[in-house]
Amino acid sequence: MKTTKLLEQRRMENAYPEAAGQTQNLIFRGVAGSDVDVFTIGFHADLEAFAAPAPASDEERKAAARAAGFKSRADISFYLRSLIAKHQDTRAVKLE
Repeated sequence: MKTTKLLEQRRMENAYPEAAGQTQNLIFRGVAGSDVDVFTIGFHADLEAFAAPAPASDEERKAAARAAGFKSRADISFYLRSLIAKHQDTRAVKLE
């Protein structure tokens, strides 16, 4: 099973935005009741904040990706997809 590698990848993926000055995600591990092994939840003020580039320079982002354990910035999403059977993004808004 790839759950251990997937958890490590998600931790690596969180180390990258931390080093680049962006918001990290919460990481959850499924235990029972569904086919979900790992999922993350990220919090952003709005869609613009979610899509905003990191305040770090391009060189700093490249260094952050390597320091997190990735070959390059481009490798972040490819590595994730090598460990998962399916992927789903959901956007939600705050309810008041």
